Amino acid sequence: MEIIIFHKYPRARPQVEGMRGTREGDEASRRYNAQLALHTLRFAINGHLRAPPAGLEEAVRAHFRLLRWRILRQVLTITVTYRCNC
Repeated sequence: MEIIIFHKYPRARPQVEGMRGTREGDEASRRYNAQLALHTLRFAINGHLRAPPAGLEEAVRAHFRLLRWRILRQVLTITVTYRCNC
């Protein structure tokens, strides 16, 4: 997953292959990377908050409550780094 998110030209995007090295290709790759990073973060967090492992419900809520500012800072960093309004 990391190679897909942080690689300038992810191999999972063959339609960008012909645009490699162009302004349009860089922009398409940037948008794709930003969306993938944010969706991965959303999926990981929402999945655990909506259906925490049995017996760990309070621990999961406490974990995200304690880390909420760090998580928000990470989301902000992604949006600023990729200049994304996704």
